[in-house]
Amino acid sequence: MMRKMSQIANQRIGTDVHSGQRVSWRRCIRVMSTLGVFVMSPLVCIAPVLANPNFGSVTIAAVPDHDIAGHTGGTVSLAAIAPQDSSDRPCIGYAGDDPDHVLVFENTVSSVTIEVDSGEDTTLLIRDPNGTVYCGDDEGNGSDALIQGQNWGSGSYEVWVGAFQPGVRYDYTLRVNQ
Repeated sequence: MMRKMSQIANQRIGTDVHSGQRVSWRRCIRVMSTLGVFVMSPLVCIAPVLANPNFGSVTIAAVPDHDIAGHTGGTVSLAAIAPQDSSDRPCIGYAGDDPDHVLVFENTVSSVTIEVDSGEDTTLLIRDPNGTVYCGDDEGNGSDALIQGQNWGSGSYEVWVGAFQPGVRYDYTLRVNQ
């Protein structure tokens, strides 16, 4: 019985979206007791490890390419999330409060291209695990957005896909190529 309880305590329940580390029930319980939370609830343990992306999280491992479906439609200015990126490019367009996607890179990637394919005027904002922001506008096909990166470290990357005008819905495919 004690062995089974130990196995459950060490069972991995998710990935911390900020550090990218796997989280166990034992760690969750330790954090709860440190914070003074004495009522045990699985939802309390799971909440810190789950982000609220609109279209889910995708773990990026050795598989080179990923296509992820979504749609625009938010009314929050991306400039309110970050007025400009690390290269002083303005962050423009409109998306929702929460990221549309979370990309979890298991390893450092030497080169990555993240591109929106909608045939419409889209924008991108990506925030890396360290808080560095990358923004893209008309670098992709036509007026679709594209961001290219070098040596991105492992961890969780929050992705907002925006439209140039607020509240406009465009169906898109987010393409992640390594």
